[in-house]
Amino acid sequence: MQLSIKKLRVILSFALLIEARSFAPKIIKFSGLLLKPVPSFLKSVHGWMPATAGVVTTHSLSGATTEVKSYQGNSLSVKTGEDVSFRFYTSRYTAGSYRISGLPNGLSYDGRNTISGSISEAGNYSVNIVGYRGYSQNGSSTPTFLLSVDASDPVLPMDSDGDGVDDTVDKFPDDPKRASGTDYDGDGTDDEFDSDDDNDGVIDASDLYPMNALRASGNDSDGDGTDNEFDNDRDGDGVDNASDEFPDDPNRTTNNTDSDGVDSADVYNNETLINNFSSISNLSDTWFDAWLGIFYIANEKNWIFHSHLGWLYIHPVEKDAFWIFDYNLGWLYTSKSLYPYFYRNSSAGWLYHLANSNKNRFWDYSQEIELE
Repeated sequence: MQLSIKKLRVILSFALLIEARSFAPKIIKFSGLLLKPVPSFLKSVHGWMPATAGVVTTHSLSGATTEVKSYQGNSLSVKTGEDVSFRFYTSRYTAGSYRISGLPNGLSYDGRNTISGSISEAGNYSVNIVGYRGYSQNGSSTPTFLLSVDASDPVLPMDSDGDGVDDTVDKFPDDPKRASGTDYDGDGTDDEFDSDDDNDGVIDASDLYPMNALRASGNDSDGDGTDNEFDNDRDGDGVDNASDEFPDDPNRTTNNTDSDGVDSADVYNNETLINNFSSISNLSDTWFDAWLGIFYIANEKNWIFHSHLGWLYIHPVEKDAFWIFDYNLGWLYTSKSLYPYFYRNSSAGWLYHLANSNKNRFWDYSQEIELE
């Protein structure tokens, strides 16, 4: 009998223990409501129930589940030297401060909610972010937010010949003098690397016409399309500069016996003038008809009288090409292929011969007027 009572006591004790463990959470919940204004009581549940009833803990930051988050996720993949900006925040409750650790060189924290900068060295980095309730990294805190950063060096373009042009766009990846394939002067160096594209001996930086081997300075005294520095006869008088005592005066070469401004060596006779026209008809009494019009050739050292233009001094440059001196207009240039257009040297402009006009002789394009 005594043994049975002893067994009964054990059974009852065990039953009471089970009931106590199931009832304890209800007491704790009720007590929490009553003592809500005094949160210090809740920091240790051990004051409310025996150890055998379990342990209850509160959440970080104001008793609620608060954690660090970012709309950019928790990993970054960047290139070294690339600008980085990573923003984060806390859910539910706002953190008063953050503790950031593990930042790689080049990144910095702005004291609020942004990490920025550029990473200088490649590698894998782990950045830890913890939010605190207080403004000096004190009070309750969030779980640690782990930001994984993968920084790699940028892939540099391949330039096999070292000419500064990526192999993917270099037509000659193994030739440092070629890339585009454009070689104006055919000297084996493409224009983008050639300091003298037209190979005229004048570097492009000083050449007004870098793609014209006959021009550089823009000074072309005789208007033949070759600038003076390249022209063997820059005054167009038919005498090479080396033999011409007056290489810039088309009226003079070696001497001037009669002091009329026209050297004796430049005087042509009628036959010479006639021979400079590819097609000419002798009308009568030294009157002739050619592409230039009807004119009279006098025995006066290259002077002719034109039926419409009047007295002109005519100087052959080559067959069917002449420099013509007019008292009012100065030096004019024309040829069979240009006529009725005349180039006027003094204004560097063009004139048009008004052959059918009874009053005026030329139309001046630069002034847009008719000239008598």
